[in-house]
Amino acid sequence: MTSRLDLIGSGLAGPLAATLMARAGVSVTCWDRRPDPRVAQLDAGRSINLALSVRGLKALAAAGLEARARALCLPMKGRLLHSVDGETRFVPYGSRPDHVIHSISRQALNQLLLSAAEHTGLARLEFSRRLHAANLDTGELDFRCGDDESPLCIKADHIIGSDGSGSVLRDALGTHAPDNCRVDRLEHGYKELSLAASPGGQFQLREDCLHIWPRGGWMLIALPNLDRSFTCTLFYPLEGPSSFASLNSPEAVNELFDREFADLKALMPDLLEQFEANPVGHLATVTTQRWTLADRLLLIGDAAHAVVPFFGQGMNASFEDALELAWQHDKLGEDWAAVFEGTARARKANSDAIAAMALENYVEMRNTVADPGFQLRKHVEHRLEHLEPERFLSRYSMVSFSTVPYRLARERGRIQQELLEELTAGMERIGQLDEARSRALIHERLVPLADLPRS
Repeated sequence: MTSRLDLIGSGLAGPLAATLMARAGVSVTCWDRRPDPRVAQLDAGRSINLALSVRGLKALAAAGLEARARALCLPMKGRLLHSVDGETRFVPYGSRPDHVIHSISRQALNQLLLSAAEHTGLARLEFSRRLHAANLDTGELDFRCGDDESPLCIKADHIIGSDGSGSVLRDALGTHAPDNCRVDRLEHGYKELSLAASPGGQFQLREDCLHIWPRGGWMLIALPNLDRSFTCTLFYPLEGPSSFASLNSPEAVNELFDREFADLKALMPDLLEQFEANPVGHLATVTTQRWTLADRLLLIGDAAHAVVPFFGQGMNASFEDALELAWQHDKLGEDWAAVFEGTARARKANSDAIAAMALENYVEMRNTVADPGFQLRKHVEHRLEHLEPERFLSRYSMVSFSTVPYRLARERGRIQQELLEELTAGMERIGQLDEARSRALIHERLVPLADLPRS
């Protein structure tokens, strides 16, 4: 008899996992606290977009959705750095034309995934069902439904928890695994702003790149949207003399933007209205030691491993969770305890690695991208990728343009950083690179990329 999965949370990883499992013949019921976003107007006034890279595209391809997702994307070829005086400098992401990151609307992608799950015929979607409590011993799930919060209790045999960083199911697992979860809150928060298209309907900034205004202790970024607007995000300290707490008047906001982001401010006449209306968001890394409980529960996505957004990999990592679940089911069938444990074992070290790299990348984005030494090392990295493509791929490229497991990308990245420091010591320009020595060191320290394990 084919068993049923109950999946809690239908944001991004949830409906993708439901689609993959339903395509494998498993009946899935998806429960979500929100109204159906395909018919309800959610997050009004906020245009939130995400970075979709090779890892996410691979998972979408397994669900037959890659082409439809790509149609919703705008490709970004690199970073455009904006200095305080308005000068710009373009830094490509990688050394090849296909080294691009895709900007995609969260809402549009969510709608695509929900419809794909429903279209399988084996996934049922239940909306306006907020999980209130869970008893993992009995499998009882207690929901509150609709505006009147009427109760609904069901019995679930096998549960996938994709209910986000504030996961009720993760909390329920804590009764079986004390001290299972750690939440590390970043001292920086964020505020989203929208840069509208020009009166003529055109992009007001270059549309094929991620824009960054790096300012040392903070930064502002902008990603393009299909409607030719940009979603801008200010990452700034929460407290202190230069912080969101100190931006408590129109004068303070104007002073900051006049000083640090004058080129952007000139294009955003409604800056003050947006700044007043849009909330400050908080950032945190969620680390969960145990993701499973026998055949009862598996946590995936942000419920298991929320990360800060500075590598653009949160969604991609969550999609890899869903793909790993499908692989484990294909290998092990409906031995759900083994499927759940195999998924968690394959993904845990990788989720820890991308969480660490995301924090490291924040330092790079706000500080070192504007450093001439950083620019030289990037040029050298691209040259080494060209000289030894079978062995050398920058850490950024391994994370964003390959499916090398995150844990191996981080380990290999440390080796490559040491190698780069050796090769660039005393260098002032790329023409001084000793290519013969570079190749010898690469062969000495790095195995071929093709020889790396899958997980």
